[in-house]
Amino acid sequence: MSEYKNLEVKNLSKKEIIIRIVAVVALLAIAVTSIVLGVNAYINSQKKAVGSYTLTLESSSEDGPYNMNLGISYYCDDSNGSDANTKFNNVSSFAMNKASEIYSYLDNTKAYKNEAGEYLKNNLHAINDSLGQKLQITKTLYEILSDAYNKTNEVDSHYSIYSGMLNYFWWTLLSNDLSVDPYYNKDSKEIISILSELSKSEYYTLNLEQEVKDGTNYYYVTFDMTSEGKLKFEANQDRFKFIKDNLGVYPILDLNVLLDSYYIQYLADAFIQANWTKGIIYSYTGIYVNLGEYGEKEAVANIPVFDYDNLLQANLIGMYSSKQPLVATSIKSFPYFTYEKNYAYKVFKDDQGNIVSHSVYFDYKTGYSSKKMHNSILVNTGRNVRLYDLTYKNLNLVLNEATDLEDYKTLPFGAGVIFDSENKTLNINSEFSSKFNKTTQLNYTIKTF
Repeated sequence: MSEYKNLEVKNLSKKEIIIRIVAVVALLAIAVTSIVLGVNAYINSQKKAVGSYTLTLESSSEDGPYNMNLGISYYCDDSNGSDANTKFNNVSSFAMNKASEIYSYLDNTKAYKNEAGEYLKNNLHAINDSLGQKLQITKTLYEILSDAYNKTNEVDSHYSIYSGMLNYFWWTLLSNDLSVDPYYNKDSKEIISILSELSKSEYYTLNLEQEVKDGTNYYYVTFDMTSEGKLKFEANQDRFKFIKDNLGVYPILDLNVLLDSYYIQYLADAFIQANWTKGIIYSYTGIYVNLGEYGEKEAVANIPVFDYDNLLQANLIGMYSSKQPLVATSIKSFPYFTYEKNYAYKVFKDDQGNIVSHSVYFDYKTGYSSKKMHNSILVNTGRNVRLYDLTYKNLNLVLNEATDLEDYKTLPFGAGVIFDSENKTLNINSEFSSKFNKTTQLNYTIKTF
């Protein structure tokens, strides 16, 4: 067992399971039909008969965007010399260890101790807390930081690894009432402008180093502010005091929009490497992996597409269905139901009746998410695409407001679809179109490319 104990695997009650399954469909917009059968099998028997079982991976903290809230649904059978009960216990233990490990690396809110009681210096919290210091980190964290750093420095990127303060501020705003919303509140609007400016890479240095000693690879990171960055921070100390007094923490180095994608990709790689491939891993932010085969019968992954109307209600447009292993990411500007608990969105009407939408899928350059009401989904069948690459591509498409088809025509990732609520148009590529089933009588235009 890992020394990190901030995560727990929950074996859910009947009521909790039903709530979770509803949440998977409503919040994620990703439903797998065989999950329901598996849950029923669990409800009807505590002996862990052959069937699907749902585990949740939750951190014990309440630290907003850094709080892990993932789900795993796994099919436990009697193959390979072990019964379903043994498989369930093994999968639970495996998931717990791997989730605890990756969570501890990417946690921005706390330091961790080893068995000797010494504070470890190999997670994001330690890096943020050790400006200018060279720290030894794990290969996993090195690779994740390298990837996020490269995405930050891509031409026309809307993503920044340095936007932790902006990310945390948005999560706080979205979990409060409209009195602090930047649409009405001048202080919030000013702070977003400041934090957007301070998300620029020119204010920081991030050096990632790798060296080999006696045949062993070692990985290091040094994070610091530039002299210009320090001047910027000094010029805004009053605002930072306000943020710190209200939030309690404002880390700079942060994975923000890509965080759940890194979580799930790490877990998926670990499961596949261990040959645990009869399951799915998902997050409540719209990230999804079908590991491979799922039970004795092929599972159909149904990924819904939603519209959002003038009554502030989400409406199902149709389903993308696939029986293949896949990765998927859904970015939307609205909640599917009003009871969503993750505070990733806020939609309201202003005094003139115009719909205003905010979400955590922000552009660090402007500090805000896309103004268009949309539901953008990318899907790739197979295992040749990394989940965080898929999410990053989707983020850029959304923030470029690519409701025209040109940007989607050159997708290297497989299926793509975006529903433009304003113009009631479903833009869909040919691969997605062949597997898309219209499920409502709503009037909208379909454009296929």
